[in-house]
Amino acid sequence: DITDAQILKIWYEVKAEAKVLYPHFFEHCEPELYQDSSYRHLGLCSQSFVNPSEKNVDKIRQSRCIITISSCLGQDYDQIRKTLCHELGHFVAPKENHSYLWKARANKIGTRWGLEATRLTKNETFQNAAKEMRAKKQSEDKYRVYCPECGSEWRYKTQCGIVQNPSRYRCGKCKSSLKSEKI
Repeated sequence: DITDAQILKIWYEVKAEAKVLYPHFFEHCEPELYQDSSYRHLGLCSQSFVNPSEKNVDKIRQSRCIITISSCLGQDYDQIRKTLCHELGHFVAPKENHSYLWKARANKIGTRWGLEATRLTKNETFQNAAKEMRAKKQSEDKYRVYCPECGSEWRYKTQCGIVQNPSRYRCGKCKSSLKSEKI
């Protein structure tokens, strides 16, 4: 497994490359790196803007940018570097989602390591790890809260308030009273 220190080393390398290529994005905002235990994504870029109505990508100022990478999907060095290049591409192409401009800038950041930006991973390791994490999460759940009308359901590991008193809550879809049961 890759240690936190190694992930930080990769982060500083990739961020330094992005700073050299796109210095004006780093003048007012320094992106922060966090790890989460999500099995739904490899990485995520969350941004807050000083002037949300600004349309010109190169004039957009960010007040905060949080880049998150998943720590539980067995990413190797190259996959972490590729994920960070992808997410920093979002930082230097704000509000562009997965457009041509985003791809061009993310590719430019990854050029040093021979990486090309992609929207989705074709990595089988990621797919297998995600399936394992979903199965593990479902096996840990002990209680199920459900709507008898529309069939929506939520699972919980502990006996929280909604599990103990489900009739005090309503379904978000059909507004019916909820019920709970032990799995």
